[in-house]
Amino acid sequence: IDSELRQMVLENCSSGEICAAARRNGLRVLSEDGWRLVRAGVTTPEEVLRVTKDQVVNAPPQETSPATETADARSARKAHALVSV
Repeated sequence: IDSELRQMVLENCSSGEICAAARRNGLRVLSEDGWRLVRAGVTTPEEVLRVTKDQVVNAPPQETSPATETADARSARKAHALVSV
């Protein structure tokens, strides 16, 4: 946690605002880092899906268009396609 995030917590900023600031400062969520490790050949798509399944199950539904799809969502879709083949 850096001074910006610490100040935001002290100011009772919303979790969304804090998350956005953390992401601007380089935060990667577990699933994003997992997909990075899949691309690097360190782990498997199955392992990332196993470890991050609660994040996906408990995540609020999000409507995305191809233009706003996150890199993590694209990676998950591509990994699923690779595993399905």
